[in-house]
This record gives sequence, C-alpha cells and structure tokens, in this order.
Amino acid sequence: MNHIRYTYALFMMLCSLGMLSSCKKSDTSDNSNTVKSPFTIRYEISSTVNSSIADNIQYTNESSGNSILLTVPLPWTKTVTVTTAQRPFVIFLFSGSMSLPAAGKITGKIFINGVEKASVTKDNPIFIGSGAYMMQLLDVRYAVL
Repeated sequence: MNHIRYTYALFMMLCSLGMLSSCKKSDTSDNSNTVKSPFTIRYEISSTVNSSIADNIQYTNESSGNSILLTVPLPWTKTVTVTTAQRPFVIFLFSGSMSLPAAGKITGKIFINGVEKASVTKDNPIFIGSGAYMMQLLDVRYAVL
C-alpha cells in the first residue's frame, strides 16, 4: 500500500515539475493592448476586386475624435500618430457600405506600431444589378489601455 502512495506522490511531483518547466513569461509586445504614447495606428481597407469604392470611411483620429471620408477608392491606408496619454483609447474603423464591380471580399485591419491587432473580413456582397455588388457594414474595433 505504501508503495502505491509513494509511486502516486512521485508521479504527481513529476507532473507538477513538467507543467512548471513548460511555463514561460509571455511576450507582451505583440499580444498586449497596453501601449505607451506616442504610438502609431495604421488603418487598412482592401478588396479582392479592383475598382471597389467605400462610400464612406470613419476612423478614430490622433486626438480620439472621429474622422470621416467620402467616396474612397480601395485599397485605402491611413496612419496616425497618437501622443495623448488618454486611456482607454478606443479605436474603430467603420465603413457603412462599399461598391464592388464583382463579387469579392473586403478586409479592414487595425495595426498598432506595425503589429496587426484587429481584422474583419466580409465576403457576403449583395447583388444590386448590372454586374454591381454592394457590401454592408465593415466594423473593426480595438482598445489601447
């Protein structure tokens, strides 16, 4: 009976050591949403279809305000530098509708200091006639703490 307890205790100790030795400190540079100012935000909206147009694009600007662009050809990229220490700093990239000359995909991405932090791909265009398609509501969000 003592032999079984000893074997069990040894087994549990070895399992615990194995789990502890496999643990490592995570690299928070790519996975953390804690970022010190200044930092850069890069927004991207792309389409798999040439000649696509975003009817409007809204994004968080460097002062945490809302910037709006109308009738924007895709692909589109915008980079802003944030210097404020305001936290949380909520970041969004939004487009209400996009016009595509054929069925395809639209992808919106948010990068912080060059690292992709959020992404949304839409691939359900609505056929509106005469070889034209429309894509509704692209909404990408991220918060910097």
